[in-house]
Amino acid sequence: MGRSYHLVASASRDRTVKVWAIRHASSPDGAGGPGGEAGGAMLTVQCEAELPHHAQVWRVSWNKCGSMLASSVDDGSMHVYKMDAKGGWEQVSFIEPAHTSDAKLVTTASHSK
Repeated sequence: MGRSYHLVASASRDRTVKVWAIRHASSPDGAGGPGGEAGGAMLTVQCEAELPHHAQVWRVSWNKCGSMLASSVDDGSMHVYKMDAKGGWEQVSFIEPAHTSDAKLVTTASHSK
């Protein structure tokens, strides 16, 4: 079963990536709901995680199932994060900037199958 909410990530000049959760909430009169009925559907937005970076973050991108998030940074480096079982985010890879024609991949966590 999937999540009961959506995740959105934002890249920022303040050197962070923020992961936001968007959830359906009922209106105070009880008319709204997750079905998106007109006149009553409301959304709540909450920052679930703030991932610090060493420079401005230019872009973020999700994998297809939304469990991994990649970010590109002003200096040319890339970070890859994975959601853990508790809903937190851990950095699993870092790609250093390419000062030559070859980028260097540094894996920061190992995953066994």
